This record gives sequence, C-alpha cells and structure tokens, in this order.
Amino acid sequence: MVTGTHFIAYEGGLLSTEIKVHFVVRIENQGAVPAEVSSITYKMRDEYGALLEEGEVPHAYPRKLAPGAVGVIGRTVTADAAVHTGDIHDVAVEFDVERVERPDNLLEFVQADSPDVGEWAEVRVTGALRNPSSKGYDNPKIAVVLVDTEGNWVGYMTADLAVDEVPPGEVVRFVTETDLPALVLPPIAEVVVIGFDK
Repeated sequence: MVTGTHFIAYEGGLLSTEIKVHFVVRIENQGAVPAEVSSITYKMRDEYGALLEEGEVPHAYPRKLAPGAVGVIGRTVTADAAVHTGDIHDVAVEFDVERVERPDNLLEFVQADSPDVGEWAEVRVTGALRNPSSKGYDNPKIAVVLVDTEGNWVGYMTADLAVDEVPPGEVVRFVTETDLPALVLPPIAEVVVIGFDK
C-alpha cells in the first residue's frame, strides 16, 4: 500500500475556539493480491514533534482493495492541545494490511454534481451510483473525496443513500455534506466517489 496524506487545520466556528483538523489519505493496493486495511490510527504533531492528538479511524473505503484499486481514509477531529491552526505541523496515519481472499464489492460511479456551498458554508455533493453485480448489496458504504486543481485529495466525507439495500443493476442517488467549511478549501476540480458493499 502507498499513501498520500493531506490535512487542513481550521477554527471550529464563529463561536468556537476549537481547532479542527480534517485529513484525507489516498491509499492504493500496489500488490498482486486483495488486501484489507485495518487497525487505522492517526497521530497529530506540532513543529517540534510533540503529540497533540491521537486516535482511531473506523475503517477505510473500501476496507478490502483489489490489486490496483484505490481507496480513502479520512476524518475530522478536534486538536485538544492546539491553540492556533499553525500548531498542527503533521498528521501521520498508520494501518495494518492483511491478505484476503477477495476484495469488497464495488458500486459503480454514475455521476456527481459539482460541489456547491450550502446555507451554513458547508460543501454539499450529490450524485448517483449503480450496483453492477447480479446480486443485491445490503450494506453499502460511500465516501466522497474532493480533489483540488493539482490533483490533491483535500476533502473527505461519507454519504448516505435513501435506501438500505441496492438491488442488482439499480441506480441510487446520494447526498452528503462535509463539516469542512468551504472557505478553508482550495478550488475543487473534481469529485471522486467510492462506494462498496462488504
């Protein structure tokens, strides 16, 4: 697995002095066998290497990647020991990789609308995915990644479907909003949507 990590530190809101950190990690299975990403942890440090925050991330999207497949790990957390956004110098994400028999079932990307800014300055993305298989998916999970003009993965959010199950061949619409304020994002060039079913 190879990774590329991007993070944004920002103040929590108009009435909040909390420092929030939003991080996105691009992962790719460069091996020859399916692999599962598990035991994901992050550590946030200042410029002197002092630990500011650490924790766990529930799972990657998808959890099990086929050879050559790309996935994402992301989260927004509060940096309790940070006073200013400049206190955050590095976010390191670590995880275990294990060989598995087969990768997760993927949903097929159909389309995503251009990101727009909602009433509270949050970024909203809507789009659609298809179940390309001959069987129903009963536990679909979706992540949406915002990509800047230089190809960096800069924003991450999970998405909800209006249904709990996606029948074979069915196209379903999703909608999502990020808690990452639009004003801290660079210009967004494209959206990457990753959907999977275990």
